[in-house]
Order: sequence, then C-alpha cells, then structure tokens
Amino acid sequence: MEAAIGLVAQVREAHERQKELSAVLDKHTLELTKTKNTIQIVQDEEALQTAAVASELVDVNKIVNRLVMVLKALRTDKGWMSRFLHQLIHGSKDEVDLAKIMDELSRAKSNLGLRISVAHVGLTRNLQNAIVVNTAIVKRIDAVIQSVLGEGQGLKITSLIHNRPVQGAVNLQS
Repeated sequence: MEAAIGLVAQVREAHERQKELSAVLDKHTLELTKTKNTIQIVQDEEALQTAAVASELVDVNKIVNRLVMVLKALRTDKGWMSRFLHQLIHGSKDEVDLAKIMDELSRAKSNLGLRISVAHVGLTRNLQNAIVVNTAIVKRIDAVIQSVLGEGQGLKITSLIHNRPVQGAVNLQS
C-alpha cells in the first residue's frame, strides 16, 4: 500500500511538472528573445563590434549550443503517455539542467550588455591627440540599445556628452 501511495504521489508530481513546464518554457522563450535582440544590435551596429563584445558573443554561443542539445533531448515525437513517463522518470533532472543553462545564459547576456554599454562608440583622436566623440553616433546607438535592453541600460559614454551639441564631434578634454 505504501508503494502504491508513493507511486501515486510521483505520478501527481510529474503531472503537475508537465503542466508547469509550459509557463517555464514561456519564460525561457522571453529570455532567449531578449538575448537574440541584444545580439542583433551588435550585428547591426559596427561600432559595437569590439573584441570584448565578440568575446562575450562566443560565450553566449557556447551556452546556446548546450541549450539546444538539452532541448533536443527534451523534445519527443512520441505520444502523450511517453512524454508523461519521461516527465515522471527524468522531469526534475531535465528541469534542473535547463534552469542551470538558462541561468548561465542570463549571466552571459548580462555580461554582453555590460560590454555593450562600455563600448567606445564614436570615439576618435584628432590631430592634437585629443579624444573626440561623435555625439550623433553615440545618441543614435544609445537609443537603439535602450530600446532593446531597457531604459537606463544604454551606453555609459552618454553621461560624458550630456548637455553637449547633438551634431558633430565634441572634444571630451575640454
């Protein structure tokens, strides 16, 4: 009788996990979409294609490849009963593995966002060896970044050009 009660409890837990899996996958889909949008910014803006950003993109790509492997293992073309039995036997481990990889991806996306925010966008040196920034480029790219990453998540360099002319180059040393 104890064994039957234990099995019923396991079946109930597997059924509940299976129902909750949809919400978990929706959350992960949102995170993946945000990551894709962040990567798209880098691909679209040459000024963001720095060595530091590229290094973070390599890390993100490695994590995504591991995620794809885990998701392929979770995907089954079998019937409802087979999926249910898989959830009963492997559900907790699969969910833990998926959660770990998504946590890694979230950290990698944060690191990528940090590298993007400190990118030296629009900076050059003039003939007098002074550092000059093209404010138009900085403001345009900052707006794009904030539209994807969120308000306040843009380029840090914008704080240096605050209240400076919007068009043209500005000497940061003056």
